Amino acid sequence: MSDEVQAERLKVLPQCWQLWSNPLFHRYRRSRLRLGSLITGVLLYGGTSLLFYLMALGFTMTQTDLPFERTAVYPFGFLVLLQLFILNFVGTGEVAAGMARESVDEVLTYQRLTPLSPATKIIGYLFGLPVRQFYHFILTLPVTSIIIITGQIPAKIWIPIYAVLFTSTLMFYLLAMSVGFIMGKRFSALISQGLVALLYFALPQLSNFGFVIFEYLTIRPALL
Repeated sequence: MSDEVQAERLKVLPQCWQLWSNPLFHRYRRSRLRLGSLITGVLLYGGTSLLFYLMALGFTMTQTDLPFERTAVYPFGFLVLLQLFILNFVGTGEVAAGMARESVDEVLTYQRLTPLSPATKIIGYLFGLPVRQFYHFILTLPVTSIIIITGQIPAKIWIPIYAVLFTSTLMFYLLAMSVGFIMGKRFSALISQGLVALLYFALPQLSNFGFVIFEYLTIRPALL
């Protein structure tokens, strides 16, 4: 095979930003989003988010004289915490465990031989390993949108929250990939989730002593 033919074939490989053509992403999408997982996600997370909304609406109409616009912040806050749990805690564990499994099974050694660029491989793992958690997060968005619209929650509140949630999620996933690759298969998920809990509950307490930078590694400032 000539060098010109090889060069032409390399040009058609997916770039790092072409997630829809990334073979690593599609590998995990097919394995982790089977029909049973799709139905379970709808019932569990879609049903939970709808339950939050109906409970808040029913409590507002029957127990208070306030309009829903005044109380919408409570179901919205509950949904943000649910989304935080899905992406940052469950998703981080999935990324760490999946990366550790790839390392132990020597699949990463095989991936080094493929012609995909390093950035394409990282993006494939970054969005492929937690694809089920992204699906669960998307299931909560319809009810979240209803609460934002009916509760008239201003954009200056929810846009910063979701911007910080998305960026911090990517940061935690990169951390989980490193932990899974280094620590091995057995305790990688638990260690990565412990690090997330440490960042959210322990290190922000250092802000009382002047170390405020640790608090900005999480979504806490945007929520508070």
